[in-house]
Amino acid sequence: MPRCSFKFAERCLYEYQHNRARMWRIKNTLEALNRGSSVHAQTWGAGIGKGRPGDPVAERALRIIGLEREAARLRGWVEPVSRLLAVWDGGVMGDFVQLWYFEKMSRDKVAKALKMSRSAVFRLRQKVVGLAMECLEGTKKAPVRDYRGGMVYNLKRKG
Repeated sequence: MPRCSFKFAERCLYEYQHNRARMWRIKNTLEALNRGSSVHAQTWGAGIGKGRPGDPVAERALRIIGLEREAARLRGWVEPVSRLLAVWDGGVMGDFVQLWYFEKMSRDKVAKALKMSRSAVFRLRQKVVGLAMECLEGTKKAPVRDYRGGMVYNLKRKG
């Protein structure tokens, strides 16, 4: 597993809650901007010392475009992790992600909480980050639960 991909996937796991909150704030900002009226067409003195009409509609449109781009970038990081967490919820992997990435516990505390050895914690970390990396890179879709509660992976076809 390439080191840069591993670090990227792990960063997405560490920053998941922050990125999700940022997406929520962007969504609310976009809704507020979309509710804004364009009735006040132009104002004078848009720039200091420029003395020409400013265009608040264009400024708002540029801000909306920037926020939509940032939201799309964050969505690409948050949605695959969200799908993985939904599948892992209540299991050992979900508990591990909660303790290691969200609560930032040490390896000894995680091992004690999950009742496993330190080496098992690192193997579990490798597995969690590997699956997250595959979902983030798009080589695998996020797993879905089958009717027996196990995980099934839907592989994407190349070509």
